[in-house]
Amino acid sequence: MVDFSDFAAQAGDWVLVRPGQVFRYDFSRPWGGWLLVFRSDALTNAGKGRASDEFDLLRRVEDLASLHSLQNDQNDWLLRSMHQMQCDGDLKEDVALRNELLRLQLVTSLLRLSVWQSYGTVTGEPDRAWQAGFRRFRKMLDADFTRQHQVQHYASALGMSEKTLSRLCMTATGASAKVVINQRLILEAKRLLAHTTLAVQVIGRDLGFEEATNFVKFFRKETGLTPLAFRQGV
Repeated sequence: MVDFSDFAAQAGDWVLVRPGQVFRYDFSRPWGGWLLVFRSDALTNAGKGRASDEFDLLRRVEDLASLHSLQNDQNDWLLRSMHQMQCDGDLKEDVALRNELLRLQLVTSLLRLSVWQSYGTVTGEPDRAWQAGFRRFRKMLDADFTRQHQVQHYASALGMSEKTLSRLCMTATGASAKVVINQRLILEAKRLLAHTTLAVQVIGRDLGFEEATNFVKFFRKETGLTPLAFRQGV
């Protein structure tokens, strides 16, 4: 489960979990696999010196899906990469060299996932200008959603009409801009309800609801449950 969405992973699948996401494994049956943990700042030096619109590794990683079902040759390549990183991690002679070697191998592995994912993308992908517009909205939403819940705020800040913003969201997600905003609020509410002991009224206030009753009504409308019922069922 990643951010309350269930994924059925088969042998050879790879799962990507980003900072801030809620994830849970099903231990009802035995399974095994590689676990690669890295800090996001390990990616910030990659592509340095290139124009940002030409190469943006962080954007490519952000666009990666949570679950990757790879072909046999792709899976074999990634397994070899994991084995090599494990071996290189034992190098003791030159720590700086070892760390840079591991970082470059990590970047290469993530870029491979990006390439393989793009191979499976349906034709008719929106052009780069459209993609850039939606990414700007998504970045702004992540920064402002606890304070701003209205489409008008984001459309005005992005220099476009509300209809244009909703068209961008519909093309990217199949949902209107208002629905995308509400989904972001609900996701954060679920994260806080599931993994903190904060009171419901505190969570509501932190998400920009002046009255706890308004937050409860909003949560129930979007999920069919009250916040307390959701917390008890997690």
